[in-house]
Amino acid sequence: MLFGAWLASIKPPRDSLLIPIIIQLQALMNSKILLKQKDGKIVFYQYYLKNGILGSRVSYNVRIQQAIFDLPACAHFLNVVQYNGYDGCDDCCIKAIGRQIYFPFSEKTEEPKNYQLYLKNSKHNAHRSIQGIKGPTPLSSILQLPNQTPYDLMHLIYHVHVKALLKFWRKMFGKEIFENGSVFLSNVILPHDVKYQFHSLLDFSNWKAKMLRDFFLYVSPSFVVYYLPDDYSAHFLLYYAFVRTLYFFNDNKQLDGVDHLFHLYHKSLSRLYSERSELATVHYHSHLASQVHSHDALCFTSCFSRESYLAYALKLCKGTTHVLNQLVT
Repeated sequence: MLFGAWLASIKPPRDSLLIPIIIQLQALMNSKILLKQKDGKIVFYQYYLKNGILGSRVSYNVRIQQAIFDLPACAHFLNVVQYNGYDGCDDCCIKAIGRQIYFPFSEKTEEPKNYQLYLKNSKHNAHRSIQGIKGPTPLSSILQLPNQTPYDLMHLIYHVHVKALLKFWRKMFGKEIFENGSVFLSNVILPHDVKYQFHSLLDFSNWKAKMLRDFFLYVSPSFVVYYLPDDYSAHFLLYYAFVRTLYFFNDNKQLDGVDHLFHLYHKSLSRLYSERSELATVHYHSHLASQVHSHDALCFTSCFSRESYLAYALKLCKGTTHVLNQLVT
């Protein structure tokens, strides 16, 4: 269902876009979705009893599980400071340091932010943020913030951290390993349903998200073992095991101890790279292990399906005139 759309060179006003969408969602939550046939008749489900056949209308109750945004959009729609600000974490009260702004590793468990804190701090009228919260947002009427705004796998991991690691490796170890890695990638036999071949690893900054995803999930362990020094490859494999476990699992028991993998990875990050590597996006990974208990595996909290749908829908539009009208009709 499409409840709203915005197509412009600037970001949409928060209330103007969200309030009409929220009103539609609240109406759905207060009623039910009835299934109808092509002739307009309501669909009935028949079930059999000893004394005859009875039926009931087929309907669905609606509830909201989550709202997924990339990091800049999340800050805008939740009306909080940007993700790379000193109070940028939506889930805990950690305070960043330094002029560049980074979040150093700490053994300390930070105080979590909860729905009550969001409601309390969003009521102030001062022209400044309180614990990163700048003011109210319409989303608080239908979502338990911040629990129902999980991190987006596509942007946080593939577009941000995986790319950051590739940049570090190219700078630290030279282009030669990327040239050899490109030959390695060209020889990888991809599944029949993958409609592309990996581009040159030297051109990773222009890779699309799906290529970064497939490289990370299926090829990166072999790549780091073959081409990186042992301490760097072993360090990366901690991160890989952490993300791969959270990406999809069949039983919550498989998550036992998974947060410790990231703890070890994060603890050694500044030693192998630099303190500048401890960016806000690295800290946000520390909340992923708890996130999957509320929203299931990371593969279900991603912008992939939404952005793939929009890209496909835009291809069906004729030209660039009145694109939104074409999209909704």
